Formats: sequence, C-alpha cells, structure tokens
Amino acid sequence: MEALRVQQPSWLYQSALAAVLWISLWALSMLMVLAPYESVWFPAAGITFVAMVLSGYRAVPGIAIAIVLTSFWRDTLFGVNAPAELFFKATTLTMLSHVATYWLYAKLFRACINRFVLRKNSAALTLVILFIVFAFASSFTNAWFSIEALVQTGMIDAAQQHQFFWSWGFGDAAGLLVMAPICLGILGIAYPRVRKYLGKMSFQNHTADKGPVLAKGGVTLVVLTVVLTISFFNHSAEAAGLIFITLVPLLWVVLTESPSVAAATLAGLTFLTALCIDGFGFLLHELIFQSALIIMAVSTWLIIAIRTDAEKDSILK
Repeated sequence: MEALRVQQPSWLYQSALAAVLWISLWALSMLMVLAPYESVWFPAAGITFVAMVLSGYRAVPGIAIAIVLTSFWRDTLFGVNAPAELFFKATTLTMLSHVATYWLYAKLFRACINRFVLRKNSAALTLVILFIVFAFASSFTNAWFSIEALVQTGMIDAAQQHQFFWSWGFGDAAGLLVMAPICLGILGIAYPRVRKYLGKMSFQNHTADKGPVLAKGGVTLVVLTVVLTISFFNHSAEAAGLIFITLVPLLWVVLTESPSVAAATLAGLTFLTALCIDGFGFLLHELIFQSALIIMAVSTWLIIAIRTDAEKDSILK
C-alpha cells in the first residue's frame, strides 16, 4: 500500500501534465479542424476523461487553464475578433461545461468500475462496454451544453446548433474512444493503480516478428489510400462510405497482433483519416467519416477485451 502512495505523483504534477497533454493534442486536432468550434477528431477529450478518472478534481486546474489558453489561440487562428466581454463569457461557460461534464461522467464511471467490475471480478468485456457507454454519454452531453452556451452568448448562430451538435459530439466521441484507452495503457505500465481500469488488458510491448506487423500496416495504409483517392474524385456519399472497408485490415491486425500493436495501428489509422477529411475536402460527408472512426475504435477495444477474457479462461482451465 505504501509503495502505491510513493508511485502516485503530486496533484500539481498531475494537473500540469494534463494541461500539457491537452494543449498538445488540441494543437494536433487543429490540423483537422472544420470551424472555430468544430473538429473532425478531438483527442483532447480523451485526455480530459482520463485525467478526471485518475485524478478527479485535482486535474481540474490544468484542464481549465488549457481550455482558456487554447480558446485565445483558436480565436487568433480563425480571426474571430469577438468583444473581450463576450469572449470571456463564452470561454468560461464552455470551460465549465467541459470540465463539469467529464468530471461527472468520470466519477460515475469509477463508481461503476468499482461496483460491477472489481468487486464481482467481471470480464474485461464488461469494462469496455461501460467505457463505450460513458464515452458517448459524456461526449454528447458536453456537446449539447457547450453549443447551448455558445448560442446564448452569440458566438454561433442558433440555426447552426443542430449541425454543430452532431459534428461536435461525434468528434469528441471519436477522440475519446481512441485516446483514452491508449493513455490508460501507457500509464498502466508505470503506475499499477491505473491497471484496474484496463480489466487485465495489457498494452506492454510483446515480442513479435516485425515483418508481418509491417506488412499488415502497409496493407492497411494502401487500403486507406485507395479509399481516400476514390472519395477525392467522387464526392458522393457512396464513395465516402467506402471508408468502412479500412475496418478489414484493421481487424486483421487486432485479431492477430498484440494489443499494443493494435492500439498503435488504430491511432495511426484514425489520425491519417481525420487529417485527410479536412485536407482533401471531404467535409460534405464528415459524419460518415466520423462514424467510421468511432466504429474502428469500438471494434478494436471490444476485440481486445474478448481476446483477453478468452486467454484468461484458457489459463484457468
């Protein structure tokens, strides 16, 4: 017990680390931004969720500061030039929405993990399903409150509220579903207390032949390139729907390689896809691409959980 206390960083370190990671991933998401308040893939949401799950209120100062700083940065990049009073009001309200929403859902998630997973020694699949449910709930709750705040302060037009809600919610969900498990997996290597949120899933490096791994990664990249090229020359919804074909090589990797390789493949695939959505002008069908990113993440974590449970059962037998 004492060893666990020694390994746990101070609240100041946790808050500062959350702020640095949040700002870094926010800057990354700006490469695939659609509008000042809209992003195809928002990985910073994953940092918020993980920080709230692991640190609770101790992470709030870092996340809040990160949101305020990036709000200045965003408005400068897009030349919003809103009046100072309006800007501070909108920033404060969206920051409170983001922090309060993810703090509440992270607290509920911890309670569910303690009650339904740890005490009953439930399968990893139960944990993953709980995570997916809370990821969607927190993302769309935050989207609703944040957009309502922006509408009330006049930062966006009320006529755009419906459009922003879906793209904002899907963007947060896609970022959270991809980044949160990866962050927990990395932290779980160094901090044992984090591992209870992984449900026996291990993301440590496993010995593997690099040849097959690189070959599968190459096939995945080729399929993605072909699909995006077709979408570039044919702007129909049917062409955009071909993005779901990339699930085939991704699932090949997830089913045959270690969780760490599967997670790295998922992160690379979602990043490249999200980057091309904005760069190649696929914004007309953004919800199709965002849905594909979400399905990629959900499928990856569900399969890893099922494989983990199957391995545990085989050991017990």
